[in-house]
Amino acid sequence: MKHFAHGDVSFPPYFLQRSFCSTVDEALDRASLVSFDVFDTLLRRPFLEPTHLFDALGTFCGAVEFGRERRWAEAQARHRHAAARDVTLSQVYDQLHQPAELELAFEKSHIYPRAEIITWLSLARAKGKKVVAVSDMYLPKAFIAELLQMHRLPVDDLIVSSVDDVTKWDGTSFRLLSARHSVPFKDILHFGDNPHADYHAPLSLGIPSVLIANKLPRGADQNHLTQMLAALEVNGSHQSSTVGSLIRDTFVTNGPGRFWEDIGRYVVTPLMVGFAQWLDKEVRKTGCDRLAFAARDGKLPRDAFNALQGDKTIATPYAHLSRLVVLRAGLETRSEIVLFQLCSGVEAPVSDYIRRLGEGSEPLLQKARAHFGGDPIMGRDAKREDLVEFFHSAREELGAISSRARPLLYRYLEQLDLLRDPSKVAIADIGWGGTCASVLWDVVPETRNWSWLYFGTRKEYQPNAGKHRAMFFSYGVPWDHYTVVFDCVEITEFLFSAPETSTIGLRETSCGVEPVFAGEETQWEGWAPRVTAMAQGFAEVLPAFVRRIQHAHDLVIGQPTIFALLNHIVRTADPEVIREFGQLQHQLGFGASRYEPLLAADGIRYWRNIWRLLKGRSPKPGAGRLYWKNQTVGQFLSPLKGWKRSIALWALRQHAHGGLFKSRKRR
Repeated sequence: MKHFAHGDVSFPPYFLQRSFCSTVDEALDRASLVSFDVFDTLLRRPFLEPTHLFDALGTFCGAVEFGRERRWAEAQARHRHAAARDVTLSQVYDQLHQPAELELAFEKSHIYPRAEIITWLSLARAKGKKVVAVSDMYLPKAFIAELLQMHRLPVDDLIVSSVDDVTKWDGTSFRLLSARHSVPFKDILHFGDNPHADYHAPLSLGIPSVLIANKLPRGADQNHLTQMLAALEVNGSHQSSTVGSLIRDTFVTNGPGRFWEDIGRYVVTPLMVGFAQWLDKEVRKTGCDRLAFAARDGKLPRDAFNALQGDKTIATPYAHLSRLVVLRAGLETRSEIVLFQLCSGVEAPVSDYIRRLGEGSEPLLQKARAHFGGDPIMGRDAKREDLVEFFHSAREELGAISSRARPLLYRYLEQLDLLRDPSKVAIADIGWGGTCASVLWDVVPETRNWSWLYFGTRKEYQPNAGKHRAMFFSYGVPWDHYTVVFDCVEITEFLFSAPETSTIGLRETSCGVEPVFAGEETQWEGWAPRVTAMAQGFAEVLPAFVRRIQHAHDLVIGQPTIFALLNHIVRTADPEVIREFGQLQHQLGFGASRYEPLLAADGIRYWRNIWRLLKGRSPKPGAGRLYWKNQTVGQFLSPLKGWKRSIALWALRQHAHGGLFKSRKRR
């Protein structure tokens, strides 16, 4: 029999295949009896892999090994009762020597209906068809019937393998169905998600069948979400599996969107919700009643925190403590962290570094031009050392900027109620370098009692503040977790971005101290629309995450889940992800990726590909940030033949011996 998976409107994307050429609605009209698989078709569990329910039950009971023991018990029961077509739950728990009631209760609390398939069951009943549920399952028949009734899914009959001694897998369930209801195979229409048991097996008997997508709809095989779900499914955490199931379900609800909206929905949202959950736990543990979110990277975590916080007992001011606002107030101290921030960055003229200081920096700029004899490019380490020495000598100019900025910052913090009883105040920030905490330690002594709660911090720049914790990159985190993000830290920062311009200072107004924002013309090309799209996707999906968390599933998005999400983005094998993030890195001028990515959106000339290969990365595999899997030197050379390969090999040899780009020291 032929298989049909046409792209016509009548065939929904979550139907993978059908064994007939008519529409599904017409097939329903012809059928006398319609049968549905139960689990993953009519009813869902909040897991990508059904057995992750056992791991969740073990966590719930405080028995870490229960998941492994439960799988072992089922395997033992199937071996002992090999003569039967299926085992019962009682036979499984005989191996564990304990009652099965807790699993039944846990299963019952986690089951929910699959709305897009229920529509077809309702349509079948509206057309006057007999509806039967057919399941290959170890659960008791009465329990499955109770689940269907609980979710208002009326069926005329229920066939369960462990009770009726039949299975869909070998076709005996369908033979029993046909005989029991006196309906020929050709007049049955079956829906199910297992390619063999629910499609090929009934098809071999002549039963018209529809294969239903278990995870993502038809046409998403190469989508980066498919790869992400695979990573979450095998990540060793049932919580990752639950996040994956939520992504799976919301994808069906929202449908395929555009790239950056999808990144917002399915990467940014769990990232922010996980961080917000951790913040809530830490704030309540420390007894703080105010949690300030440092702009701009704190906007989305703040939205997630407020959505999760049902009692609203914790105040959440949005503090525009940008790097520039804090540095301007701390210029007079010229501490190590201040000088590091003033002198670090990509190759740029001295004037670019001075203009970072914003309003009031003109006298300093004139002094710099006189000191350096013009406006040289700051690139090599020696040049940066000269810049540090220059800032050391500019005490008077830096002090003038600081004398104006420091009182404004102090009044701004008072205005946000962050200096009253500072021990009750916590600050949420990404905190890669701990800049804000370290500078405020010297500038505003009251802040030394704040609790700093970071997504992550670099070890070498731990702030002086005594109370600081990191969610993800605390000491002891696995090294691969640490390197995944810090080899491409800008991507993680980008995922925290909010669609607003940077804060470049503070000013006194009739309403108090207010932030001063950079003009829209200062935004990097491509940054604003992408961030806006991500924020829109985040806003769409956040309510669904909150609903799931507030349900009995007790969803906690921890380190394993976040690592799987970030690892997928940074080390993805999906060309679309590489192209989009690679081009973004180029536009924003991130590190080595300020050169255009090798995988360009349009075709480029051969010699330019070699130029990018040599300038944008080291020949050493793994040195190239986003391009680890797809764009190592070996993979670039492998398809080349003849003169193209010879030129590329010569260029690489010259590059390895320092024969190319001698004038630029690689960082």
